[in-house]
Amino acid sequence: MEPNTILKLLNDIKMFQMQHETFYDRILSILEMMSTIDIEDKLIAECIGELSHIALPENIDENDHRLDRFFNWLCEIYWKNECAEFSAIRVISKIIKYSTKYRSWLFKNLFCPQSPICERILGDKIKNDLYVLSVLECLNAIFNDLKIDLITEEQKQSCGFILTVLIRMHYSLNINSLQNPNITLYCLILLNKYASFCKQDIELNISELMGISLAFIEYGLSIKSVSIICPELIKPSHYLNNASDEHEVVEPIIHHKFGGKLSKKRHRGLKPKESVNTILETANNGFGELDSEMTMINIMEKTQCDILQNEISSRIRLASIILFGQITRSIKRHVLYTYWQSIFPYDGVDNVCARKGIIFVCQADVNSKCRSAALNVCAEVLLNLKPLYSQAEFKDRSSAFLPFSHMLGLSIITTYKALIDIIHSEKCLNVLTQALKCLAALAEITPFAKLECEIVANIIYAVKNLVHHNDYTIQISALSVLEVLLMDSEMPSEVAEALGVSKECIPTSSSNENFPNSGFTKKVNKENCFDRGTKRIDKYNFEASWLILKIISNLEMSLVQGNTICRKIKTPCTLRIKSLHILTAMAIHFEFFLKDNLEKLTFILRDSIHDGQVEVRLCGSKCLEACVYQMNLFLQNNCSNDNICSLKCFWICMFPIITHQMSIEKESTAVKIALCDAISNIGAIIFENLSEPIRINLLSFLSGLSCDSSEDVLVRATVVRALSVFVTFPAMHMNFVFIENTAELILRLAGEGNMTVRIKVIWSMGNISDALLENVSDNTAEKISDEILWRLIQYSTEACNDCDKVRCNAVRTLGNLLCLLTENHFQRISDRTVIKCAISKLIDGIRSSGTAKVKWNSCYAVGKVLENEKIFQYSSRYEDLTWQLPLFSALCHVIYNHPNYKVKINATAALIHIKEREYFGEHFSNIWSALLEAIEQSNNLINFYEYNHRDQLQEQMCFLICHIIKLANLQDIIMLSRVLFNKLEIVKNTWMRVLRRLLPGKAAPLLSCSTHLNDLLRSPSELSMEQKNAILLVMDAIPTSY
Repeated sequence: MEPNTILKLLNDIKMFQMQHETFYDRILSILEMMSTIDIEDKLIAECIGELSHIALPENIDENDHRLDRFFNWLCEIYWKNECAEFSAIRVISKIIKYSTKYRSWLFKNLFCPQSPICERILGDKIKNDLYVLSVLECLNAIFNDLKIDLITEEQKQSCGFILTVLIRMHYSLNINSLQNPNITLYCLILLNKYASFCKQDIELNISELMGISLAFIEYGLSIKSVSIICPELIKPSHYLNNASDEHEVVEPIIHHKFGGKLSKKRHRGLKPKESVNTILETANNGFGELDSEMTMINIMEKTQCDILQNEISSRIRLASIILFGQITRSIKRHVLYTYWQSIFPYDGVDNVCARKGIIFVCQADVNSKCRSAALNVCAEVLLNLKPLYSQAEFKDRSSAFLPFSHMLGLSIITTYKALIDIIHSEKCLNVLTQALKCLAALAEITPFAKLECEIVANIIYAVKNLVHHNDYTIQISALSVLEVLLMDSEMPSEVAEALGVSKECIPTSSSNENFPNSGFTKKVNKENCFDRGTKRIDKYNFEASWLILKIISNLEMSLVQGNTICRKIKTPCTLRIKSLHILTAMAIHFEFFLKDNLEKLTFILRDSIHDGQVEVRLCGSKCLEACVYQMNLFLQNNCSNDNICSLKCFWICMFPIITHQMSIEKESTAVKIALCDAISNIGAIIFENLSEPIRINLLSFLSGLSCDSSEDVLVRATVVRALSVFVTFPAMHMNFVFIENTAELILRLAGEGNMTVRIKVIWSMGNISDALLENVSDNTAEKISDEILWRLIQYSTEACNDCDKVRCNAVRTLGNLLCLLTENHFQRISDRTVIKCAISKLIDGIRSSGTAKVKWNSCYAVGKVLENEKIFQYSSRYEDLTWQLPLFSALCHVIYNHPNYKVKINATAALIHIKEREYFGEHFSNIWSALLEAIEQSNNLINFYEYNHRDQLQEQMCFLICHIIKLANLQDIIMLSRVLFNKLEIVKNTWMRVLRRLLPGKAAPLLSCSTHLNDLLRSPSELSMEQKNAILLVMDAIPTSY
């Protein structure tokens, strides 16, 4: 059909409105007619141009053959008709927006690596922006369909090509970002989409993408007179460039050649001026706010572009910030470390205009969304840089050389200055909140002890006023910063002073005087628990800190006088929760903030634990747990009568509060668990000084709660864990009635399937076994019943088949229990079978492929078993109780082969527990050989992380050498010397090195070993020459002087 006829039909459709069914059929008929026109016809461009002004129906039937033919015809025009390709790509972008069928075909053919589309976009000096935008719109539709887990190999190649196109568009001198802001913005949005589903390609092009994102975050900022934004390649820091072999240096992508050969350079001339109404029409593609706003920008008339230039610039900066965040999340940490100088540079100037990097946007951007997004990304990146910044330090020095660690320190200080400036000047509450969160993130990664400057004090002074801000969100964010600072266990005097502690009152050392005996039982009147009197002199009698006063005011209920009544009101729930978090952090510095505020602390915790909001009750319960834990630590180092009295009064007031809340049937399980954990942290000192009625009431309450079948099993497991803690206290570990009752309560929970319950149950059994073992060492006549003992052994044996978190405590428990066995426990075959099975589980623990913790606990448990001589005696008597060969083989294997030195230490220590030579049997020589090999190996350190344990390992091995020599008979000495002959110098040097390190008292066993050998030489019986030479050789390896 003639093109003129097609033009007339298209004009008719534009002029006359039709019903949907008629229009749909008519437009498809016209498309079918158009597909018959010769692609070289001169009027094709005009026909397709008219079609681009007509809105195509959204519900096009993708299976209609007319549409298939027309789409193929359009694509052929794009490739072969240079005059009509602009109009063709515009219509193609409209069709694939509503028809997903053609997207994959277009992706495969138009955006393949052989396609010249990149050269067509970037090659011309003069072009129409709508042409580029139409190509980008096609990419946008394609990206909406891509799923990373379904991408084929061909599509991966096309993805790489698309990334190349987008990157080159930014680095092209032909596309001026100031003249083409829409193209720049759309490219950034597409890069963001690409980064979200093709993260593996980001690291390969990190330098180019980092350059793009960091360049355009400054786009349009009037504070810098920039005529054109042109990204630059961001090179990795040469300090960290070789940090990992995985990081490959890739040729910059902007220098790659793309597409196939073109026979000639085409000049397409000026394209007709078009309206931008149909470009970037509304398409909800899920990218978020940027996509929807992009639609709004591109439907505006060109006359409005000047008015909205600042808005477009802001969105370009926002898209760059989001892209920067996508990049930092997509690459490995060690790669991110190499770009730290570009992200948080230090240029030695305080002028904001002279600074670069994302922190500049946080300070200078006029758009609050951009500032907020930049601060959010900054916080995320800072947390990822924590391992790197842990190396930072700063000391004033006159040297011109600036070490790498000082560069890191200066970067931190520069970032702190910028954030503090933002906090002082920021008016937008949302941005101020993000600035405080970013400051908290920076404080979390900063090694303050290595920085010789008053950073912490400056931070506190900067956020102090914000703690009293009218907006609760700002208060919470400011408290978050202080929370991070308080989490450090060390508090410098400058920080204490900034937090309101008087400098004169800051203690320089801890007082450990006035230790009372454990029988201190001074009676306290509960009504006057916190009345300390005026004559008592206390080193820690501080003035109240402004921070503790603020926290108290946040957590106390305020009285508000209304028209007729006085009401109690509380601060918002979120602020109370954050205040409890701060209180928890303050507990670390108990003597500074809480010791002299115990009365207020009691009321605060009472109100929090009884609060109507379960979140507040949970935070209050966890705060109580942290406080009492720190109280116990404080009391261990400051065990004076006054301190015991104060903390005892605190507990007397808290017990009714805790027990009442735990007795509420509908109370949250998490709250009950936290309260029970708090009780278990009471500590032996306070527990010993409680009156007998209080202790009985407490233990009765917990025992009753653990027996309550209606109670949650997690709560019951936590209760028996607390009871097992009390078992280890001096007042209770001799009470066999209490121990048996606790063991019975633990065994009732033994069949539960919840892993947390199983962990707590087996941990509690470990405490029971520790207490029983301690009673054996005290030669106590009273024993636990055999029934309970066998049940504990059987459950511990079964628990050795559980996960590693359970096994590590199960083997410890099992070793302690087997050490308790007496001759009566070996009489029955069934009992011997249980014993052999238990020992086999310990051997499996040593041989297993589990964690090192399981192995060293298994070795420790075997040591406890080998202490019990009854096991050796009855093993030789009964053939059904043999275990020596696998056990000694497993110990020898880990002593020589295992890479973890703590496992080797416990395996070596286990063998020292064997008291008689006959117990070693025929394994004596194998153990000696493995020991000497292990000594040689210990001098060849392979894993640097084991360096701290090497000295202890060599000490333990020398003790085992001494133990074996003392047990050896003359025939054994000959065997020892033969094995020792080839390793004489190694053993001798190690022995002397250990002797030099040991204190004289601890070195006595090693020194006595040579004395033992001298006694053998002087023995009245005749010694053969071989025996004498063997003794002399062994003596030469273990000298007594150095």
